[in-house]
Amino acid sequence: MNWDFSSGRSTEARDELLSGSLTEGSGRVEAGARSATSKLDVSDIRAAVCEVQQEAGGMAEATAEVEALAVPTSWVGWGAALDGSGEVMLRPTLMGTRRSLEPLGRVGSLLVACGTDRYTLILSAAEGKVGCVFHLAHGGGLHRVPLPEACVSVAAGTEMAYAVTQTGRLYQWHASFSSARKPSEVSALREFSVRQVAAGRTHFVAVARSGECFSGGGVADHMASQDAKGVAYASEQPGRVRRIHALYGQPVCKVACGAYHTAVITSTGSCFTFGDNRHGQLGNSLATGNATSVAQPTRIPLAIADDVYVDVACGDNHTLLLTASGRVVSFGLGARGQLGHGSTGDAATPKLVRGQLEDRRVVAIAAAGDHSLALCEDGSVFAWGSGEVGQRGDDDVADKLLPSPVRLPSSLSAGAFLAPGSERQLAEAPMNSGSDAPTHMVPVTCVALHTTPVASFAILRPAGNETVTRTAEPVSGIYALLQMGSPVPSIDLEAVEAYYASSPLPKAALYMLAREQLYGAILAMGDMRMRAEYEGTTPTVSFGTESVLGVQPFPTANRPDVEAPDMCGRDPTARRYPEAALSLLAAIQNPIFVYSGAQNQSLGLLSRLLILLQRCTPGALERVVESLRRAPSDLVVRRFVAPVHEIISVSLRTSKRVSQATISAAKFLELVHRATSGRAPRTAFYNEAVSTVVDLWNDFDRSRRARDGFSFCKDARFLLNEEAKARIFHVESHMLQHSEHARILSQRVFPTAFGMVGVTTESEAFLKIVVRRDHIVADAMEQLSQIEYRELLRPMRVYFVDEPGVDEGGLAKEFMMLLMEELLSPSYGMFTVDEDTRYVWLNAGAHDMEEEYKLVGKAVALAILNGIHMDVPLPPVMYKKLLGQPVTLDDLRETFPQLGRSLQHLLEYGGPEELSEVFGVTFAVDYEHFGERGTHDLVPGGRHIEVTRANRREYVEAHVQYVLVEAIRQQFDAFAEGFSFLFGVCHSLRLFAPAELEVLLRGEPELDFRALERATKYDGGYTADSRAVRWFWSIVQDSMSGDDRRRLLTFVSGSDRSPVGGLGRLQFLIQRAGPDTDRLPTSHTCFNVLLLPDYADREKMRTLLDTAIKNYKGFGLQ
Repeated sequence: MNWDFSSGRSTEARDELLSGSLTEGSGRVEAGARSATSKLDVSDIRAAVCEVQQEAGGMAEATAEVEALAVPTSWVGWGAALDGSGEVMLRPTLMGTRRSLEPLGRVGSLLVACGTDRYTLILSAAEGKVGCVFHLAHGGGLHRVPLPEACVSVAAGTEMAYAVTQTGRLYQWHASFSSARKPSEVSALREFSVRQVAAGRTHFVAVARSGECFSGGGVADHMASQDAKGVAYASEQPGRVRRIHALYGQPVCKVACGAYHTAVITSTGSCFTFGDNRHGQLGNSLATGNATSVAQPTRIPLAIADDVYVDVACGDNHTLLLTASGRVVSFGLGARGQLGHGSTGDAATPKLVRGQLEDRRVVAIAAAGDHSLALCEDGSVFAWGSGEVGQRGDDDVADKLLPSPVRLPSSLSAGAFLAPGSERQLAEAPMNSGSDAPTHMVPVTCVALHTTPVASFAILRPAGNETVTRTAEPVSGIYALLQMGSPVPSIDLEAVEAYYASSPLPKAALYMLAREQLYGAILAMGDMRMRAEYEGTTPTVSFGTESVLGVQPFPTANRPDVEAPDMCGRDPTARRYPEAALSLLAAIQNPIFVYSGAQNQSLGLLSRLLILLQRCTPGALERVVESLRRAPSDLVVRRFVAPVHEIISVSLRTSKRVSQATISAAKFLELVHRATSGRAPRTAFYNEAVSTVVDLWNDFDRSRRARDGFSFCKDARFLLNEEAKARIFHVESHMLQHSEHARILSQRVFPTAFGMVGVTTESEAFLKIVVRRDHIVADAMEQLSQIEYRELLRPMRVYFVDEPGVDEGGLAKEFMMLLMEELLSPSYGMFTVDEDTRYVWLNAGAHDMEEEYKLVGKAVALAILNGIHMDVPLPPVMYKKLLGQPVTLDDLRETFPQLGRSLQHLLEYGGPEELSEVFGVTFAVDYEHFGERGTHDLVPGGRHIEVTRANRREYVEAHVQYVLVEAIRQQFDAFAEGFSFLFGVCHSLRLFAPAELEVLLRGEPELDFRALERATKYDGGYTADSRAVRWFWSIVQDSMSGDDRRRLLTFVSGSDRSPVGGLGRLQFLIQRAGPDTDRLPTSHTCFNVLLLPDYADREKMRTLLDTAIKNYKGFGLQ
């Protein structure tokens, strides 16, 4: 059985806990017996949450991992004697030989903490006493502290001492400890699994396994201001503890305390400091404004770019930081040389320690009082700063401004090292620093450092053996979840998802976990109203959410104190850092929000998490986008889109108004939509409630009139489906046509007996076009080129010369279809056709045809304006260009697949040969236009510049720009000019994505004739049960090919595409056209009417219908 030393829990038990079958201290219960409201062991849930963060990489184990002391060790020390006898040791001395420390055993100490000159705490690693805490009173005796279990961390303040046990309990006792008195547990942290504690003179800071920080203790001197004690410690009353809310989302791996300041290292490699800043010991003069005390944790800038912090140590008034590369930086008071900068000046910003550490890799640091120590990778130790009582260990009591080596014994007697369980006594070993050591001496190296204001200590082991304590291990695995490179981390959402998939928590535990995460976020963001609502002191609807999205009151009894001035009196620090936003993102990923059985209980929690996320700064939200961008699109849609849609739908359908919950959900989906652009289907973001419940025309009108305030059309247009956007466009186009008609009427007013009456002719009321079938392009160009853009807004009516008929929409459809068929034909020379995709593309060699391209643009715009669907096979990139969006290699690959694949292969090629040998390309493109060949330089002199690995990306980008932009600039500009009149007046077109604009023109490509059958109306005596009707649908559904169905659709509607929303939206009517006859069926395409005779048999109907749909041009269309 594997044992987690820091948690006191076996990994097997941990797995059982995560699966919901084990509650620590209460035996086994079935997971199904729990409910969301039943009492769960919160500490177990916290431990499980911690394991989520640890195994996914979000948390690092901060306490040193002990390897059962399988390797012999020895404990040496120097400086003032621990027992207060006044003895000073200027050189490292074997501590196990001192009579006052004999009860500790014969192996050594794991950790030492000193409470000024009154007492010392020793956490033993001795044989048979692993995890025991001893209290050594200066001038008194050595007493074992009666704790209920082994300890992993100790800290000593002036008046109070602290110890953390294996199971995460925090105990405290007074400095005047005696064996007759027992330590008391800090009950406020009983539900939190603590793993490390640090103490200053009058305050302590505890770190939970979840990475949360709590402060407690009191103050007795200059730090008594309200502003200073708000964060660094809790209050003057011992035992009162408060959560450090400003560190929400910053999982803390290591904490250190100076006299009156605190520094923490987070899982992203950041360092935050707060408290006393009189000497610059907080290390960020820009952020703190050189204030003498700072209540909110402030991030320390990186001293070396991309070199994050992995360890921290504090003296009374200075701070040391260790970077991932092994460099040491320092700041704060420098009067005794404790900064190692070679001077006695203070430093308010991080600066590298100079001297012999500049070319060495440091693996551990320690600081206390006015001196500092560093342990190097080779086992050597360096010290600098004050040495008045020998605490540097270098035979000198003078201050040192730069690091100097501590002369540890190079060898010790072999008898000095005993394996655990041995009964041999540790004999006093002579020191020998010479190179000619006798054969019974073995070389040693330092593996761990500890220091107090007056003494320093080291743990030694034989050189070459395995390290006893691994101080670098806690930070080696903290980047699995959060990407290395503070201060711009991003969370690995796949790692979070993998945990939930491998060790799923029961729904009740997931629900309580979500409540706990939300409560911490509420406190961190300083939302007083939400906190009051959440704790049950105000109604649920106090901050603008619906009652259906309410939450149950959260129990806060026996929790760390929360004071309003501390929480809400200042700008919350958490919102300014990306880690808080990323932590909220991980909370939103909780699977409880997609479980249908928990929706009613969990949606309220999710809604509030989204509201709090929007409080974060734009920079923090950008890190959310980046994290979502790195995650698979299916994961993002499943966890972050679907449940948020549910909030919007429930909110809108219940309240019939746009609430704060709806707005926050929509803004969050905007982040997700931006992150998944081009990867997730646009339909995944369509929201049915937004598209149908909201008055979208008023919303659109409001978005145009007022820039401030939320509107779906301005801030979340991606939530509107194609049909909803088409409705807005048609309303706007009809209003434009009505406005133009009213303008004409105002100019044609005549007096009559009934008053002034406006009279218009057909040519004034409509856009009248008269064309010959065999000269359709010339006639259309002549007429449309002479019409003002304003006149193009009128409803279009088309007449074919020598063909009787009144255009009610059908003739206009036919005109458009015939016109575009001729203009897009390769034989006309304006467009080319790609053989792979069958897309038509502007002919780069078609010069002096601007008017023709303008005609195409006008025709496309007129078709959209008049609701005519045309199957114009333009590639999607054309619609992107019309909307002013940039083009990419993906667009080229979609339009010209063969060329796109070639360029992609060039980018990805990783073979050993040079690109010039494999591809042999230069920054030039060969072309052929109407038989004429030529070469175009992509850059000046490009045909003489070879494409290499260094410039291939530049070449590909230039090639894409040439094919999709530069080569057809003249042709596209003319096409866009013809189309522009519509963009200039129909602002609703800006709502459309490129693919949606294509659907508006071409219609839906998918044809669901079952939906058309369900939506069809009947007239003239027909019903859905009529024999002819049943024959008709059996022929369509069972006998027709896909092409024939498209011909039928064109025959009855003028287009082979369905309208926006699908064929179910087509107003199709089948009308009885008399009894049995030999006449063909006919249609009114302007009204989507099929005139179907009541044929006598099915085969006759099939034959005549087939003839009609295959010979419809110029016949049967009215």
